[in-house]
Amino acid sequence: MSLIVELEGKEYETKEVVLKPKEIEVDKDGKDTIYLDAEGKRVIKHKVQGAEYKWTYEDGTEYTGKSYKSYKGKPISPFRKTPKISNPEKLMPLDAFKRCVINEHTYYLVGSEFKEKMREIEDVLVFKPYKIAGLKAYRALVYYDKEFDRVIMRLCRSELNSSEMPELEDIKEAKVEDNVTQMSEDEIVC
Repeated sequence: MSLIVELEGKEYETKEVVLKPKEIEVDKDGKDTIYLDAEGKRVIKHKVQGAEYKWTYEDGTEYTGKSYKSYKGKPISPFRKTPKISNPEKLMPLDAFKRCVINEHTYYLVGSEFKEKMREIEDVLVFKPYKIAGLKAYRALVYYDKEFDRVIMRLCRSELNSSEMPELEDIKEAKVEDNVTQMSEDEIVC
């Protein structure tokens, strides 16, 4: 999408490009994810209705157990939530935030002793990997925000140097339909 940026009375035309974070690349069959049972036999996901699915083996027999995504030909289970984070890298705030591509989750960390310690440190603590669920591992950035007087943890999944950064020639713009009603900017709560 084209975007005009005005700086000091001069307009600059640019394009917005969404950066995609790197993820764990599970095995695919074309665009479809490959699923396995616990023994490593392939199972196929069939949509029944809405969010309801049934599973079958390749020979058509029904499978009722737990299915797993395939990673390098083996079944893998989702991560468990990280119960403890330790051994941070200390980084200055600007260095920590300029490396991040996507902030997917933000938390307020409560604890008066920890808050006082973070107030003294004045650095961003970076912990990795931090896992919530599924197959996504995050980089946790923990810092004291003076404006809000709170300790904040923001989770990012990728850094600029490890993200997909397409060239402008690769970008295709979506066509906007004129008959679709647009929401009034006055109604938006930010």
